[in-house]
Amino acid sequence: MRKGNVFLVTGRVSEATPSGPEARGELLQRVVCAANETALYQFLPAAFPNFEVVGVVNLAALEETVRKIMAALSGAEGTLPVFVDPAMSR
Repeated sequence: MRKGNVFLVTGRVSEATPSGPEARGELLQRVVCAANETALYQFLPAAFPNFEVVGVVNLAALEETVRKIMAALSGAEGTLPVFVDPAMSR
């Protein structure tokens, strides 16, 4: 399976309310394999009814994000800024 075909889909279950369907509850994550992002969005309603998508990222992009985070934590120049809560125990 190619990394570009593996997606992490984040969303919430949609519930009926007086004002119409609303996404509620905890964020849920699903791993879904699809030919591309367009095919993914066509597949999701059948696979996960009432699931409101909040975000989608493929495995290749996730791995790149991890590399950027690790570089930032190592203090490499020109990387993402790191913010530390001063109340965090060391």
